[in-house]
Amino acid sequence: GCTTSRTSSRIDIVQVNPTNVDETLGCSAQAIVSAISKEIARNTAIIFAEEVHSGQMLRCDVIVDEIASLDIVTTTRELYMEEAPEIFEVRAYDDQGNEFTTLDGVEFQWSLININSHQAESKLPSVSVLRFISFRDSPYETPASVDEFERIGKRGNLVLLEGLKTGSAKVSVRLPQQEYRHVPPLEVQLMVVANLIIDPPDVHIMPGDTVKYKILQV
Repeated sequence: GCTTSRTSSRIDIVQVNPTNVDETLGCSAQAIVSAISKEIARNTAIIFAEEVHSGQMLRCDVIVDEIASLDIVTTTRELYMEEAPEIFEVRAYDDQGNEFTTLDGVEFQWSLININSHQAESKLPSVSVLRFISFRDSPYETPASVDEFERIGKRGNLVLLEGLKTGSAKVSVRLPQQEYRHVPPLEVQLMVVANLIIDPPDVHIMPGDTVKYKILQV
């Protein structure tokens, strides 16, 4: 429906801005709710909206809280060399384990760490195994929140990683804000492997025959 008179019970905590407003009816079906509180504490605000046709009052509870822990979500921890990049997403939780609905507008600091054959770590040559690429330079659609960060050379809750050479590496993410210095960074170990095939893939031979195989990189 189309609603109007969006108000918040705590204007010091959240701000409500309607979008795509119908100029004739003066209402809209969507609104952007922004957390504006600077207080590092759990707060609750109630948003009210009136449906213009029925007059029904709608409400939504918004909880604003601080981040206590992070988690990295991905479909795989094994990347193929020179294949399409993989999306890595960071999710955040409060001290009760509740996941935040959105992290749009929150800056994160991502870094790569190489792991050599002796399990030693080095941040210097990390680009030789993995690299970050921007959504603009990929086949993926760029989310609006990510695009804003990429324009100023920063990163948000979504990044793209591409494998450059075989090996192991870690991807690390942390909150750079001073008020979140107590939140530990999170690391995930990844492996980059070559995309190999055996040629020929199928053979039919007689007993005693031999076949010469080749390993090809796709």
